[in-house]
Parts: sequence; C-alpha cells; structure tokens
Amino acid sequence: MITIKTMCNIADVNKEHRLPIGLIVFLEATFKELHEAHDPEVDVNHFSLEMHGPIYVLENGVDTLVDLGKIGLYPPKNQIMGYRPEWVERINLSGCCRYWRIGVMADNDYLFQVILPADVFGRVVDQWLREYLDDGELLTKPCMRSNNKTD
Repeated sequence: MITIKTMCNIADVNKEHRLPIGLIVFLEATFKELHEAHDPEVDVNHFSLEMHGPIYVLENGVDTLVDLGKIGLYPPKNQIMGYRPEWVERINLSGCCRYWRIGVMADNDYLFQVILPADVFGRVVDQWLREYLDDGELLTKPCMRSNNKTD
C-alpha cells in the first residue's frame, strides 16, 4: 500500500514505476487541490497531508483485503473505522485503468482518501462501494501506461 502525504511521495512512486502515469497525474492534481484548500501560502513541495489525512493507494497484484483492514476499511462489515464513506467515486483512466476513490472523514479536520483498483477485490467490495457511489461523480481521465508490467 502506498501512502501519499507529500509531493515527494508521488515523485518516488513515479520513479519506481509502481502506478500508471495517468494515475500519477491524477494524484498530483488531487494533491495540488488539497494544498490549495488547506495551506496555499506554503510551497506545494513543503506541504504535507499529515494533519489533514493522507491518500492511500492500493496496488493491483500487491495489496489484498488484509491491507484494507490496516487502514480501517472493512467492506463486509459495511464500515470504515466505524464510519460510512463520506463519498465514493469511480475514476476511469481512459482505455486502461479503473479505480475507486473513497473519502472517509474521521473528524472535521481529517479526511483520508483511499484509491483502489476496481474489479480486483471481488464482488463484495465492488457491491459495497456501489452503494455509496454518487451517480454524478464518475470521473474520466486520459491514461498513459507506465513502464510497470503489473499495471
């Protein structure tokens, strides 16, 4: 599982070719939006999501449902750390990759996001996420593949 708290984390993942480039671009844009919302006076390269809630990315072929449990996500029990998702989106990176993005508000100041590959964790997880999917929140982004053979 990848934890994103800084732009440096995204750069490291990109250098290691662990995610498709389309998802890297999406993560960078999301991080910049969060930076602007929380602390625009600080340089984006010095901003951290530590106090606001990180972005967790589960990797296809690497992470399992056990890894979801490490961050408090228990789909069969229909809860995340005792809370329901604040929102769920499907992210379609054109032609190659589909992901779920889940927002979980632990308190008024701490919202973490979880991004996981769609259709990888089975019908139970996909069905659970569809219950929270906002119909108007389907995102489609262009996708270019990274050099990682597991993408």
